[in-house]
Amino acid sequence: MAFIYNVNDTATQVLAAKQIKENMFVELLHRNGKGVTETVETNASTVRMLKYKPLSGDARTLGASKNGAFFNGAEAEVGQVSEYDLNLLHLYDRNLDIPEVQQDMCPANLFDAGTKNIAGRVSTEINASTLAYQIKAYADAKSLDNAVVLDAEPNYYSAFLDASTRLDDGDADNGIQTFPVEEREFICRPSFRRNLMTGNGVIVGGSNFAQSMLAKGGVDPDAKKDGSMYVGEIDLIPVYIAPKPIWDRAKTWAGSSAVVDTIQGIMMAASATDRGISTQDYVKIIDSPSGAGKRLQPKVRWGVNVCYAKGIVPIVANGTTAPTVITITAPGSV
Repeated sequence: MAFIYNVNDTATQVLAAKQIKENMFVELLHRNGKGVTETVETNASTVRMLKYKPLSGDARTLGASKNGAFFNGAEAEVGQVSEYDLNLLHLYDRNLDIPEVQQDMCPANLFDAGTKNIAGRVSTEINASTLAYQIKAYADAKSLDNAVVLDAEPNYYSAFLDASTRLDDGDADNGIQTFPVEEREFICRPSFRRNLMTGNGVIVGGSNFAQSMLAKGGVDPDAKKDGSMYVGEIDLIPVYIAPKPIWDRAKTWAGSSAVVDTIQGIMMAASATDRGISTQDYVKIIDSPSGAGKRLQPKVRWGVNVCYAKGIVPIVANGTTAPTVITITAPGSV
């Protein structure tokens, strides 16, 4: 998901550009229905999240000595809906000034460039904070029970499958028999993908399948582009790469915790993480109070909540010890 805004009509008449180099940003990595269950609203501060609880009724046998009549003698069961308000407490509203003299010097539409820059920054913060919350859910357990620890001579493909198998077993304590395969996503470091493309990964030397993968540079030779940093599917699970700046930013959200450095990739189920995002109708533009020029005023809010810790399975480096609890703090609040 990319954030693209319109701007209001206040003094945006700047000559069209010849060409400028834009900053390269990664779009949202956690896809709705795959890595998160996401709700996007406009100008909201809270979103209502709903989950259906499983029924608990038992099967019976007609003619049995107990409850064997034609009609079930047990009281009717009432379906329960679990709901809660997800407060969108994280906010990106850093103003951006575009001096009038800068507009005169650069033959570019700086308003368009500015809004793209803002959109990229928002995506970075949402990507990093979502990863931080998911890592916190793992760290809160203070154990490696729900993590896959790489061997001294790791087989990355086997580690991937081990992480997926953890999701197969679901979360019985919360009435989840399994986290469906079609609702999973894997986000990893670039080095993890590199290792997947070697002899310790999915490549089997000499096969036509392997050669096709190497030629196309993806973990799936038949992969179709699905947004930035998508590199294909393994075992029907989409794989995305989070580059180092996003992992580093996640570490900032997590309080510079060494826990983040041990994570090589995260297997996740959509139902495990709720995320709400509130966008604005447009980026407001006003006269800059600092001098001649214009000020862009963005306002994007979001919130993240991990509902089921067992739906988050990290793959951690060899030698990793039990994690310590981390605290999520928005960097701009420190």
